[in-house]
Amino acid sequence: MPSRLICQDDSLFDKFATLVEQYLKYFTTENFLNSVTGIANSDNPFTFNETSNTMYMQRHIFVFRRTNAKVDRDLYIDYCKQGLLDPNHTIGKLSHLKLL
Repeated sequence: MPSRLICQDDSLFDKFATLVEQYLKYFTTENFLNSVTGIANSDNPFTFNETSNTMYMQRHIFVFRRTNAKVDRDLYIDYCKQGLLDPNHTIGKLSHLKLL
């Protein structure tokens, strides 16, 4: 969905802002931190931690270069009602969708 459409509608932007805040808070939870952090095996703080990266990619990235993604039923229905699942849309091109 083009960001300009989110910004043109106050109620849609408010919903987006609330969900982004919830999403970002997750990265401070004990569950997240325990799953991707560990004891470093190097004194160099800039050494890439392959284990943490693998855990993060497997457990916390749900949509990344994927052709399919599982979505909760209610969210899927909400997206359909809003016309957000246009199979002919290409990311980066203007959408034909109009906000109500």
